[in-house]
Amino acid sequence: MNRTLAIVLSGLCLLACGSPSKAPEAPAPADPETGLPGTPPENLLAKPERGKLYYDLDQYSMRYMEARDKGETAAWTSLHDTVLRPMVDKNLGELLTALDKASDPTFRRIAIRGVGFGSDAPRIAPALMPLLADRDTAVVSDALVSLYLLGWRETPLTPIVALLNHPDVDVRNNDALVLLRVLREHNRAGLPPSEEVRAASGRLVFLVSDPKEDEFVRAHAAAALGAIGDPAATDVLTNLLGDRSSVVRTRAAEGLGLLGGSEAIPALLQSLGSNRAPGESHVICAAMESIARKNRWPCDTEALGTDPTNWRAWYMAVTR
Repeated sequence: MNRTLAIVLSGLCLLACGSPSKAPEAPAPADPETGLPGTPPENLLAKPERGKLYYDLDQYSMRYMEARDKGETAAWTSLHDTVLRPMVDKNLGELLTALDKASDPTFRRIAIRGVGFGSDAPRIAPALMPLLADRDTAVVSDALVSLYLLGWRETPLTPIVALLNHPDVDVRNNDALVLLRVLREHNRAGLPPSEEVRAASGRLVFLVSDPKEDEFVRAHAAAALGAIGDPAATDVLTNLLGDRSSVVRTRAAEGLGLLGGSEAIPALLQSLGSNRAPGESHVICAAMESIARKNRWPCDTEALGTDPTNWRAWYMAVTR
């Protein structure tokens, strides 16, 4: 399964409807930190409308993730814009309250994963940031998924950079994705890299260069490295164009496109001529188009297609 997001939203058996009659409540479990009795678990049957909100959010979130995994852009975009975002925006107060540790654990997990579909990023992101320090790695990973979905330009990056060292592979994967998404937003806004962003470069180079690291972590770290905009990353990313992992090669090409240095084009041309898969070839061409745009070179990608011969002729023409 494609690990664009490492966490697949699993179905949780919530009763959306049912009789409002009281059911016996289980004893409240002790809080693991204080040893004191915790909050009694909610009787979901007594609050069918509240249960339905979380059931619907869970189910539609799963459909969204499945559509993204399959590359069904129209489907996941429609789910996001017409179902999930309005649902979260309408119930944001309830969902933010559910993020609290004392909330029903089932509702809490769904809320953590779901609030990222909302539109009020200045309100949502600060509520998610404390969860990055949670001792439960699943909570941390879910919070990162929501931060990725939000893609808020003002997301504080110091705790994101720190999580690149996390021992859990899913956390590292989702964390690199969040960093990449936020850095892209910085680039769109023309913001220069901050000190906290520059500090991430060394860790990203370490991740992409570690052959034992998960290929998706290496791939997303490679694209994030390019998004930082440090020309010193060119050699690292160029070397990754020959990596044995297709996803690493593809993300390295994307990183070179984000970096924008014309010195990367010969390596991209060589990679394009290496019988790459169609999807990989399109990313390489998109990277060269991005470099051309930053260097103000004319570039008709529709006419050039993915033919290496066409691109070589174009490169000779624009650099003559």
